[in-house]
Amino acid sequence: FRGVADGVARVRAETVLLVCALATNLGKAEAKQFSPLLPHMLVALQSLCTEDELLLLDCLEALVSVLEDNAVFFGDHFADTAKTMLQLVPANQLMDNVRQTALEFLVSLAEKRPKQCQSVPDLARALFEANVEFMLEMEENPNWEQEYMEHESDESNNFTIGLENMDRIPRALGIDTACPVVFPLIGELLKPTSPHGWRGRRVALMSLSQMAELVEEHEHVDQIVQLLLGNTKDEHPRVRYSAFHALGQAATDQQPYIQEEHSGAVLAALAGGMQDGVARVATHACSAFINFAEGLEVGLLLPHVDEFMRVFVTMLSKAEYRPMREQAITSIAVVAGSIEGEFVRYYPEIVPVLKTIIASCLAPELRRLRGKAFECITLCGMAVGREMFRKDAQEVMAAMMQSLTSEMDDDDPQKSLILESLPRCCVALEGEFIQYLPAIMPQLLLALQHQPKEVGADVALNGDTTMSWAGEKRLALRTTLIDEMQNALELLREFAKVLRAGFAPWLEQVSAAVTPLVSFPLNDSLVEQVLYVLQELVSCACAAKQAGATKQLVLTAVKTIVNEIEVGFREESMLELTMHQAYAHALAECIGRGGAEVLEPAVVQEVARKVGELLQTSIEQRVWDTTSPGTDGDEDDQAEAEGRKENRHQLHVNFTEIVGALLQTHGTILVQSGGLDPWLQFIGANVRPEVNLQDRILAMYIADELLEKLQHLSVPMWPQFMDAVVALCADPEPEVRRGAAWGVIQAAPIPQFAAAAPAAVAQLAQAVGPPGFTPKKASLSAHDNLVAALGAVLLHHAAAVADAGQLWHLWLGKLPLRTDHETAVLAHEQLADMVGGNRVEVLGAQNAHLPLAMGKLVQVYKSEDSSPRLDTKITMLVDNLGAERLKHICSSFSAQQMKRLNRLIDDARRASASGPR
Repeated sequence: FRGVADGVARVRAETVLLVCALATNLGKAEAKQFSPLLPHMLVALQSLCTEDELLLLDCLEALVSVLEDNAVFFGDHFADTAKTMLQLVPANQLMDNVRQTALEFLVSLAEKRPKQCQSVPDLARALFEANVEFMLEMEENPNWEQEYMEHESDESNNFTIGLENMDRIPRALGIDTACPVVFPLIGELLKPTSPHGWRGRRVALMSLSQMAELVEEHEHVDQIVQLLLGNTKDEHPRVRYSAFHALGQAATDQQPYIQEEHSGAVLAALAGGMQDGVARVATHACSAFINFAEGLEVGLLLPHVDEFMRVFVTMLSKAEYRPMREQAITSIAVVAGSIEGEFVRYYPEIVPVLKTIIASCLAPELRRLRGKAFECITLCGMAVGREMFRKDAQEVMAAMMQSLTSEMDDDDPQKSLILESLPRCCVALEGEFIQYLPAIMPQLLLALQHQPKEVGADVALNGDTTMSWAGEKRLALRTTLIDEMQNALELLREFAKVLRAGFAPWLEQVSAAVTPLVSFPLNDSLVEQVLYVLQELVSCACAAKQAGATKQLVLTAVKTIVNEIEVGFREESMLELTMHQAYAHALAECIGRGGAEVLEPAVVQEVARKVGELLQTSIEQRVWDTTSPGTDGDEDDQAEAEGRKENRHQLHVNFTEIVGALLQTHGTILVQSGGLDPWLQFIGANVRPEVNLQDRILAMYIADELLEKLQHLSVPMWPQFMDAVVALCADPEPEVRRGAAWGVIQAAPIPQFAAAAPAAVAQLAQAVGPPGFTPKKASLSAHDNLVAALGAVLLHHAAAVADAGQLWHLWLGKLPLRTDHETAVLAHEQLADMVGGNRVEVLGAQNAHLPLAMGKLVQVYKSEDSSPRLDTKITMLVDNLGAERLKHICSSFSAQQMKRLNRLIDDARRASASGPR
């Protein structure tokens, strides 16, 4: 207490720093013992404002560290701490970095303790107001129109920080807390009478660009789009620039809704923006087009392609503004990727221009432009196909290989763009790409040889170094080398994925290079890439019919990955489970891709046994996931604990995936050896209502794996769990209902399920609710599965079900499904097949329900709840019915439904003209 009240500023500051160090490094209970000092520390901070700002900065940074590591320290004085920081943020007399750190504390506070922030009156409003004030601190830049900064780094630092916070704060506090505060602020800034002028309008638009992703109501999205479109013609170029920026961001965040509902108006605004007299604004309109077109259906884009291609070619000729040429090239690439075969008519004009750029743009300042040309020409090649691209591909590959084998700087923008272009050449050329592997592969394999080195604890590391502790060893490696390794792994993954059998000659070398990296200590994302490569290698060996190589690869994966999980589980402090999820998922994939009987029976039984042991160990470790001792157990602590529980549960689900892969490939071995007995016992012990929810869900998932992978082989096991599966379709917990319904979907096609069909239909009909019933948001996925299960049982066992006609109508009325993609596609394909087969159960007498059924399929077509195969089925239905007949049948459609129907008819006409499918 005496230290924080000392008359000497440095003594007060050092005392604050000491308390912060203790609070950071002690446990939560111990740290809270120092909380009574916090009010005195806040007074000390205020006094430092006028005495020593550098000491104040040190103290603020230390408090941010405490918040990151031990937020409970602030619990009893939460509101006072926030109030003190809010006083520092707008204090223009203080240094910017002091104010920025105070604001960072507040934003981190919202992220770490959102519930407490929501409980403090007006704190959210004050935080957003302070952030807006930060963003408004930008100066007029007379050279702005001629400059180009890709990531807004031309703005003052305070603007950049505030812009980032406009994403962080709403995510932390939630959209329901943020919107009622932010949107009135934005409205005030956009008023003509706003004292902030163009700055205010710019801040408002850029704030919308950050928050658009979180808006859920379509009505609000429509309002945002209209507001942005209105500002694309603002008198100030930086406001127009911001409007296009926000429009592009919203198009990404709210696709496909904005593309479907506003394509005409947005495309017109973008076309107009590309004619803007300020090159920088025109370039950003082009950038917004890239975002918008990537989510636009080809039928909506095609009528406008001629107009936009003329604009892009004109932009390419404007050598005086390089960024405009770069964005034009990327826009062409997006168009090619979208319209694919239709790009054939533009290819002869565009590709020579791109080849000229590749040949001539060799100056350092043009490297990015040249890299963009490589990117674009390879995307064009993928669009038009191998026959048209072959000759140009040879020239492009020669140029790329020459660049890669020359001395390129690590920060040369060409490098990453060329590396990203190689897989596209591989896709376009397919087997013909194999001839280039001898020149490429040695470089990739060499890149994987980098190893972390042990460095002393007292050795200072530069900014380009990644460090981690492995026991007592401090390991480090240059970050640029890690990036190089990741790039190599991504290329290996793509080559293996595309070439399959053609990649087989490299299997042994690649496996030897990547397998040791499964335990790479410095970068989890690199390890995830390694796991993906191992999966693709197994697929390559299978495609090449190399049984020996397949067995060796899968066996290596089993031994290596199981060992990594076991090592992790021996670490008693292990709370980070995401990597173990990745390990378990990769092992399931390797086993599944390896195919039938790739493992010896003894290995199969051993893997099943070890996975069961790991599952049991993890269940016992769940005690680690509860709220830490010594805390108050407030809502934020509980949320953190819930996150750990969810991670743990997902790992358990991944373990069931491994069992599922073993069942799919070696099911007979497990059935005959009794290797499934422990798993059946787990199901039987945990499907009871009184059992822990997560174990009940897990038991249901294991049952699902048995039903899905063993099919008829599972029938002898049904007495142990099938009654429970049917009963759990009415469980009060949505996740249990979802798992039970999926089990019914898997069992329904099996003839022996007829005995359970009446009970199942009774449960399912009750669970899906009457016509018009809307499930709660948390139950949507379960509801989708229940509806699909009802359809599956009716399809296969209608004869065993009373009142099947009414139930069919109930099922049809519940479509389309919108939450669970896999289940939705199953149900929608069933509907398409039944409509195509003129099934009276669905269509009714004299096709009375055909308009209703077609309305459902029109809604589904090319949506997130469809698939390419389903889209093809729907277009074939339309083709068979005929456009005029279909329009007559669907004459009662709403304007929106008719718009989608016309789009579908156009697609069906194009598909029919292109030949047999």
